[in-house]
Amino acid sequence: MKRTAIALSYLAALTLPTASQAQSFLDRIDNAVSKVENTIARTERTITRTENTAERLNDKIPEAGAETPAEEIPAQEQTSANNGVTAEDQRILDQAKKIEEERVLREAEKIRTRRTNTNGR
Repeated sequence: MKRTAIALSYLAALTLPTASQAQSFLDRIDNAVSKVENTIARTERTITRTENTAERLNDKIPEAGAETPAEEIPAQEQTSANNGVTAEDQRILDQAKKIEEERVLREAEKIRTRRTNTNGR
């Protein structure tokens, strides 16, 4: 009986550090899982913000193929003349506006492509 008690005490003494090491290992795993969950949550928030931004841009930007009808151009020039802006200045402003719209469309397309690539993963 004495030998059994000594053997059990010895076995308990050996497993005590092992249990402590196991708990430490489980804590490290828990920390790693927590970091991964936080990263996933941040990524999802970033994707949501990006999607919202892309939707707002798409709402603000007219269709890419939409051109102003020919009959509207003289009306714009007449309005410009009333505002003190020459027809040449108005054409330059229109061209600058078109260039800016194209740039915004390219950026929106990049965001849309990234969103599609992210959702596909």
